Amino acid sequence: ERGVFVCEDDGAPSKYGSGWTQLYDKEEWHDKPSVRHGNKLGTTFSFADGHSEYWKWEDKRTLDLGLGKINKKAQPGNRDLHKVQKIAWGKLGYTPS
Repeated sequence: ERGVFVCEDDGAPSKYGSGWTQLYDKEEWHDKPSVRHGNKLGTTFSFADGHSEYWKWEDKRTLDLGLGKINKKAQPGNRDLHKVQKIAWGKLGYTPS
């Protein structure tokens, strides 16, 4: 399943201007994860087949990075990161930790 849009927030804009992207070949966030809606524990993605899903972040590091509590974008073993990279690229370009 391939993603098309992500509901990004002001705290997670791309360093390249508008848009949001993730790396293919590193176990590392490129742009910060978005934390939106209600209690700010996740964000909404839409997919190429027309459906959308709200994803609640499961790894505390994802939420902490999105909220600016930490700055470490390399996050080995983060399943949230793996999931986002898979919808962006179709697969991971590395073997996860």
